[in-house]
Amino acid sequence: SQIIAGPFCGINLADLGADVVKLEPLGGEGGRALGQFMPGESKFFIGLNRGKRGITVDLQTERGQELVHRLIPQFDGFVINARPSVPPRLRVDYETLRGFRPDLIYVENTVSTFGIASAITLATGFVLWRLKRDGVELRSREGFLVTVLFYLGLGLFGALPLSPLLGSGITENFTDAAFESFSGITTTGATVLTGLDTLPRSILFYRAQLQWLGGMGIIVLAVAILPMLGIGGMQLYRAEAPGPVKDAKLKPRITETAKSLWYIYLGITVACATSYAVAGMGVFDAICHAFSTVAIGGFSTHDASLGFFDNAAIEGVAIVFMVLAGINFTLHFGVLQQRRLTPYIHDIEVRLYIAILIVLALGVAWILEAHPGASSNPMRDALFQAVSIATTTGFTTTNFSAWPSVIPFLLLFAAFAGGCAGSTAGGIKVYRVLLIFRQGLSLIHI
Repeated sequence: SQIIAGPFCGINLADLGADVVKLEPLGGEGGRALGQFMPGESKFFIGLNRGKRGITVDLQTERGQELVHRLIPQFDGFVINARPSVPPRLRVDYETLRGFRPDLIYVENTVSTFGIASAITLATGFVLWRLKRDGVELRSREGFLVTVLFYLGLGLFGALPLSPLLGSGITENFTDAAFESFSGITTTGATVLTGLDTLPRSILFYRAQLQWLGGMGIIVLAVAILPMLGIGGMQLYRAEAPGPVKDAKLKPRITETAKSLWYIYLGITVACATSYAVAGMGVFDAICHAFSTVAIGGFSTHDASLGFFDNAAIEGVAIVFMVLAGINFTLHFGVLQQRRLTPYIHDIEVRLYIAILIVLALGVAWILEAHPGASSNPMRDALFQAVSIATTTGFTTTNFSAWPSVIPFLLLFAAFAGGCAGSTAGGIKVYRVLLIFRQGLSLIHI
């Protein structure tokens, strides 16, 4: 650690009685040259590194890296402040070091990146808040405009922690950072990042959180707090809500409706994360994957997605919660209120949605069975990929593009329909497919 953030953390640990050993490059860290009072020593350096022992090591060499790997089992924690791309290159990233000490406490220095991004966002928000007018009730046209501007602003400001402008080192340019941010906020799930397994956990959590916030709709979240800004939220709610649910109120006040939807969303997320953990995921992976599962976004903490775990129980949990997240959330509210499943059973859109998933999974499994070399476990792979792609989640456990060519076509065709209206799923929604079918039948009868 060098300059300020890492050394200051080390001071606090040393003051609390920890034995802190500082690693420096062979020529010493740059802080030694700031205001030297003698060669290699400065008040700046001494002030930020008192109470520590020190060694010099060249982490650019394999020998230096092996030295650190031998030292790691003797220590409880490892502090590093460098760009996120540096630790993997020097083989001092968390995944590498925990192989030498599984209970290692690893501290990433992304605080400054997120801190600066938060300060910029809060300052901009404060300026806009000071310019607001009280008691404004938006009209429909303004509601749609604000919704678009909301997502545009959040996507751009959300890109800051990923941008090289703040020294994150995650992406090469702001365009890539914006792409990743917008993909998360809109729960698209496309990514320009590789090497996810070695990225800082704070960045992986941030990506998953972007999807989770975008899943239910940040506008719906905002509706719950707009009264404190003096802005009526009904037009925003209608602009954000998909399909016929835009005029449905779960509670008399629209703010209470928005809050109820988020309570349900949060409850399903907690249940999903708990189930993942019980099935065998680590706590961090369970939380991140719960975010992207319930949001139907598909971001993962591993390049191999859920295929990284190769665990049937984890895949089963993902299937259950992807299906639940693809159902209208007002129906979840009704089920909780009535304490029975009749709202699901009586809803024709849900019945068609479940039927599509079952028929698609059985069809894919049948095709895989007819091609023995395509999959070692046809039913398991077919069920998971059918649900994942049809609900537009995008998790993968296998390279389904290598399956018989008709299968990717069927899966992508099913993704056009997506999930139910009022869910976090993408697509044109099942109820529209049903309307198109019924309209076609009526024209044929005519």
